[in-house]
Amino acid sequence: MNKLVLLIFCTSLLLSCTIFTDDEETDLIGKWELSQILSDPGDGSGTFRDIDSNKTIQFFSGGTILSKNGTLCGININSDDDGIGTFSLDEKRISPANCEFDFIKPSFEIEGNTLIINYPCIERCSEKYRKK
Repeated sequence: MNKLVLLIFCTSLLLSCTIFTDDEETDLIGKWELSQILSDPGDGSGTFRDIDSNKTIQFFSGGTILSKNGTLCGININSDDDGIGTFSLDEKRISPANCEFDFIKPSFEIEGNTLIINYPCIERCSEKYRKK
């Protein structure tokens, strides 16, 4: 009986100490700096272009996102506004907390060390970030 209790205890201890990490979450967590924007003129010809910006965003493991020098509500290169919100890896969506319209939920995708945030615009508009 003591061996069974010891076995159950050790197994429980091992399982509680095991850290399950999602590679995608590991890639996303951290600080990113804005490097390019895409704002389509309405004919589908828009492409990403380099910009000079001090906007950064940071993803935290608890599902929170923080934006500095620009909000999470749409494309903005440099601003005194900061933004906060949450994100969902399952839905690949950001839910900003301080936008004028609460239906704004940008999507995101990760390609290596590049993060692309796509905003719900009439014409395509996106921001491209690189990991710091």
